[in-house]
Amino acid sequence: MKGILTDDNGFVILAGGFASADIDNQCLKAIALQSPGHAGNSPYLGINLRKYINAPGESKVLNQLKRTAKLNMKLDGFEDREIDVKEYPVVRLKGKIYG
Repeated sequence: MKGILTDDNGFVILAGGFASADIDNQCLKAIALQSPGHAGNSPYLGINLRKYINAPGESKVLNQLKRTAKLNMKLDGFEDREIDVKEYPVVRLKGKIYG
């Protein structure tokens, strides 16, 4: 998906104007870090990865994380969703928004 690029602090990246590019990774990062209820127009959107940082790497916790991530990515329009927790606590999210 094309959009306006921002840096880690949410500031618009300028180079003589707005920088437009593929922002799928930027959207994934925002979904992963925000808590549900943070986005006013989509109250259920948000994985809240911080909640899982100190959680044990048990299969129940990892399954809940994968389920939550998959649902949130679907809610935001991501297709070809991949959630990798093999190297937990490293979590890799990959997806593409078409259109």
